[in-house]
Amino acid sequence: MILSTDARLPTSAVFPLSDIFGAPATQALPGGNDTYFVPTHSSKLSVAVAGTVPVTFDVSTYPGDPDISPQTGGVDVAKTLSGDNASIVYTPATEVSPGLWYNADSEIGPYGTGAAPAASETTTASVTALAFDTAVSSPTGDAVQAYTTGGGGALNPLVVAPGTSAVIPITITPTASVGSTVSGTLFVNDFAEGSYFTSGGTLIFATFFTSDIAAIPYKYTVSP
Repeated sequence: MILSTDARLPTSAVFPLSDIFGAPATQALPGGNDTYFVPTHSSKLSVAVAGTVPVTFDVSTYPGDPDISPQTGGVDVAKTLSGDNASIVYTPATEVSPGLWYNADSEIGPYGTGAAPAASETTTASVTALAFDTAVSSPTGDAVQAYTTGGGGALNPLVVAPGTSAVIPITITPTASVGSTVSGTLFVNDFAEGSYFTSGGTLIFATFFTSDIAAIPYKYTVSP
């Protein structure tokens, strides 16, 4: 197993998402696309595209399900499609599937006898998820937080061989005011070691797909 810790608070927060591979938010059309990392314990995914021509898009998990578009909508999807703007808000009954999501943007035809005209689009995305407790840290770093916000400390996931055990020390450096009581859940995440697949010719490692293998409640009170 490859392990990383992830401390979360019981309250939710909105996190803007950037392309996990560094692609810009504004891209040329045809051909604009983005890849986002959706953290565990997300209740809502929002994606909006603004183009210089009428646009739409298609967003899905890398495995392909669900596959959501402003043109088709679907269960748990609120959508808008109006001229040069399109958006979806996906709020599933359980949680948004964590891991990589792929967004492909497209112009809306017809184009007459020629090809789609040169244009551009700007995509914005965000998730609503359990807030990260930034006061809690460990030597493994927080991979989920790092992929989501860029925080979480230096990543150094712990490799635990079959039949062995390991201890992960946890440090709490309170940021709340004296007298405050903070509670949350310390999740231990596992990565699919050695697994990979390809998408559009790009090799995608399963380290972007985390799963909770333990959930440890905690509570602390800040004292002088």
